[in-house]
Amino acid sequence: MDTGKLKAATEAVLKDKGDELTPEDKEILGEPLEDETEAGVATVLPVWAKVPEHGLDGKPFKMPVGKQISFVRILAEWCDKPRDGDKQCIMWTLNVADETIALKRARGDTTRAQRELCMAAIRVVDGEPANWTGAKAGLVQSNNVRQFMDDIGPKGRLLVQGIFQQTHGFTDEQRNRFFADCFVLMTST
Repeated sequence: MDTGKLKAATEAVLKDKGDELTPEDKEILGEPLEDETEAGVATVLPVWAKVPEHGLDGKPFKMPVGKQISFVRILAEWCDKPRDGDKQCIMWTLNVADETIALKRARGDTTRAQRELCMAAIRVVDGEPANWTGAKAGLVQSNNVRQFMDDIGPKGRLLVQGIFQQTHGFTDEQRNRFFADCFVLMTST
């Protein structure tokens, strides 16, 4: 995904067209058209998404292939500090190593484990790679995951946690199919 070309196209179209966008403009901008979605999953980057060009290691930022990627924008009016503007993050599903690190951060506290797992799924904060280093007193890091979760307030946290739950759990249809076709319970004799 070449985010540089997408950003350049977005800026060019917005300068020329303003709010009057044609279907072709929406395609360039990354706004999915009705026929561009499959089972409610967008096939292009949302126009408002801020994607970093480089990771924390300085290498080009890449999103994983084959994983569900969630682009989340929390409007300023829903945040604890609306004056700071909209907040956004990019999330994708966890692997076993991600889960292990998150569960270590929970330190055996089962009520904290779910929150730590959810935060581990956050890979980008406000257009910058997610940062897990502890902020020093008085130093605000715009890409710090814990700071982001605090900034988005209780409504935003519930939305992000709900997205984590949906992307890491079965739908009702999948659960029903599992118990109908993929599971048998027996008593040994």
